[in-house]
Amino acid sequence: MINLQEKAAQFNKETDLILNKQDERVSKLIVKIEQQCYDQSSRNLSLFSNCINKSKQVIEKQSGILQFKMDKVLRGYLSCIENQDENKCKQVAFQELIHHNDIFVNQIVSLGRQLNI
Repeated sequence: MINLQEKAAQFNKETDLILNKQDERVSKLIVKIEQQCYDQSSRNLSLFSNCINKSKQVIEKQSGILQFKMDKVLRGYLSCIENQDENKCKQVAFQELIHHNDIFVNQIVSLGRQLNI
């Protein structure tokens, strides 16, 4: 009998290792976005606040979408390993996660481009 909780925990650990570098890139982009908001606001607190809030909304929305996709991939992986080879299931799941994470990063890059970063 497969212990799905253990498999999910292991999968999440491995996922964290794979996506860690992307998280660093996103963090750097967010810092650049905040700096660009500050630069564009000409030190006007209201403009700065609006820029940060709009950026934050986009990032939170994209983060929510990414989390939904990651949960869906995990459920698919757990369903897959009940009937198929675990390594094949894991390979497909990791490819899907990387794809969804790349989309997330591209959305943050796009936000930066909108702010001329």
